[in-house]
Amino acid sequence: MAFVVESRWSSELKSAVVVPMPKHLNEKKGYNQALELARVVVNSLTQRGYRIKLEKDVVGKKSPISSTEIRNACGENFDCAVRRHDENLVVLKQLDRPVAIIIDDVRTTGASVAALAKKLREAGARRVYAAVISRDAVIKDVGMCIVKEIYEVHDYYDDNYPYTLDELAEIYSAAIHWRREWDPIRSLAAKLKDGAELVGLLRQLPSFSLAQQKAAELRGSLELAIRLGAVPLPMGWSEYPKLLMEYGRGVVDPPLLIFRMGRPLNFVEWPVAVVGTRDPTESGLKAAAEVGRLLAKRGVPVVTGLARGVDRAAVKGARSAGGWVIGVWPALWKRVLKSTEPRRTHIVLYREISYFLKRDDSTAVAEYAFSDDARRGFDQMLAARNRIISGMSRAVIIPESRYRERGWGTKYQVKYGIKAGKLVIVMRPSTDAEDVWRAFKFFIDEGAVEAKDPEEAVEIALGANPHE
Repeated sequence: MAFVVESRWSSELKSAVVVPMPKHLNEKKGYNQALELARVVVNSLTQRGYRIKLEKDVVGKKSPISSTEIRNACGENFDCAVRRHDENLVVLKQLDRPVAIIIDDVRTTGASVAALAKKLREAGARRVYAAVISRDAVIKDVGMCIVKEIYEVHDYYDDNYPYTLDELAEIYSAAIHWRREWDPIRSLAAKLKDGAELVGLLRQLPSFSLAQQKAAELRGSLELAIRLGAVPLPMGWSEYPKLLMEYGRGVVDPPLLIFRMGRPLNFVEWPVAVVGTRDPTESGLKAAAEVGRLLAKRGVPVVTGLARGVDRAAVKGARSAGGWVIGVWPALWKRVLKSTEPRRTHIVLYREISYFLKRDDSTAVAEYAFSDDARRGFDQMLAARNRIISGMSRAVIIPESRYRERGWGTKYQVKYGIKAGKLVIVMRPSTDAEDVWRAFKFFIDEGAVEAKDPEEAVEIALGANPHE
């Protein structure tokens, strides 16, 4: 657990306190497993040089209301459970550090963690995180989820977060239902840069009533996504990539809302996208891995689409040099019905994200929380996610591609890259394969810049002014 805390939130530890889930004040039997865990975590981090502090009496329980009693009173009503847990807690002292990390042994519904996070905010914490050993809700609420190590970041409790769940649902609904009505909102990004609020601007539009009608259908999806660890990032919010807001100059419309899991999108260097064929040659694989490695050595995040082939080679290369990788997929989860349990819906994290998020140096980004929210075919969603890959990056590097008349995903870098004013760099092939050369010539004819090797491709990409 200490390793996970360090890898997730190392930049926060100098101003953090560790807070174990409190026991009832008048409980005499047993011991507090959360407190024992917290002590081990603090000792381990202290030995690694962090001046982290254990605070075991910030929040206490004022009466012995058990989780069983709360569950019997509230059933499966999560909001009710949170309120009951909140009523059962009392702030004992103020925190002297702005970050709090909750430690617990088991997380079932998350109501206790949510209530404790709220109390820690009242005690002076600006940000609250949570780490648990076991998450029972993965089995009970999420079913056959591929990745069991989903963790929850309580960014949603940040007082600076500008939107309520209902407002987020309105934004989400507008993004989904206005696919053919983008003209009225093409100026939103420019206005938001001046500090205007997204919901306020959307509500001025005549057709916003449709989004309000549909928002109730999506509120449940948003609430579940947040509980599963996704952070919704509306256009204009501080973590929403600025390059994506500026993207396209009216040619491409960036999404009103994206979801993030993993490392927050707080860039020091603007990222570079690396994309290409799912079926590369050996030389293409080596080139993609080398591009990822060189970018990581320069401290530049790598953005890719998580597909097999070039994308995953770039991920491997970046990770070999300790780099930060941002994977973009159309949606985070899908809902499936198992034949053995036809009445039960299972929430499954896409295997591309599952494979990806097992490492700590990762951020997963998606336009949709759940694929069935999108009301469109998955092939369309795969194509549309390319605009996010290009849009959030200062440049796009294509180590290798193969020309196809149909089903050629890399070709969208013409539509979402070159035609939208993004620098696209294509590497000269090191193979005799005809379709690889045909793809190379296609991109050059469309306006891509040629690079002879990974070193030159990276230098060209890093020489680009991302705001031009």
